[in-house]
Amino acid sequence: MVMPPFLLLCFGFIGTNAALMTRSSAQNSAQVAASLMATGKVTNFATGPITGQMATATTTCSGSLATTTVEYWACQGLPSWATFSVTASRNCSVPSVTVQTIASGFNQTTTGDVFGVLLGRTMTVTVVMMKQGTCE
Repeated sequence: MVMPPFLLLCFGFIGTNAALMTRSSAQNSAQVAASLMATGKVTNFATGPITGQMATATTTCSGSLATTTVEYWACQGLPSWATFSVTASRNCSVPSVTVQTIASGFNQTTTGDVFGVLLGRTMTVTVVMMKQGTCE
């Protein structure tokens, strides 16, 4: 009699923990990437150098990203139970950089989300920082 509610509660905690961990990891990684981009320590997108007054690139996280790209840093430390894509942009008219991480395609088995609460959901984290220095 006690077992079904206990299991429901237990798996609910596991699913909630997976969602919170995913959000926290994405927030931390996006913040590091935005900081590196804002200070000029990273000057490349996966598609090439960051140039122009308004520059944007979108990439899916994978193991093939170079350590000299913004997307590499935004994809570090993310859990394996979701698919992540990163959009990084620089706007020189309002000196700012934006790194947005989108998590989708949650794996029901790996997260412990037996009730499918995260399935079909998308989680978005956006970090905006002031660009330091001048734009080239």
